[in-house]
Amino acid sequence: MTGPADIVIDAVTPLGFRVVVVRSAWDVIIDFKHPDMRGREFDIAATLSEPDQVRFSVSSQRTLLFYRSTGRGTWIVAVARRDGEDGYLVTCYESDNIKSGDVTWPR
Repeated sequence: MTGPADIVIDAVTPLGFRVVVVRSAWDVIIDFKHPDMRGREFDIAATLSEPDQVRFSVSSQRTLLFYRSTGRGTWIVAVARRDGEDGYLVTCYESDNIKSGDVTWPR
């Protein structure tokens, strides 16, 4: 059972859905997918709740890429999939560029 202590990120996107990341999902991201995101929970929450831009993934309209500038010429990218009224974090990473895909929300 997941309780409040297991929640690492809880953010409401400007598109009106909530993304909750629990410890076990976050551990997969930072241990196996993108270890460089360890300790960057605040950055990911801010990217989801206050992005500079949101794009649809070219492979799925249910998958969204949230971009937020780091101010250093790179972007924090939070990839979330909308599942009904809520969503979940697929992955997150830092990128030098913005991928193609239709813009659904510009800042």
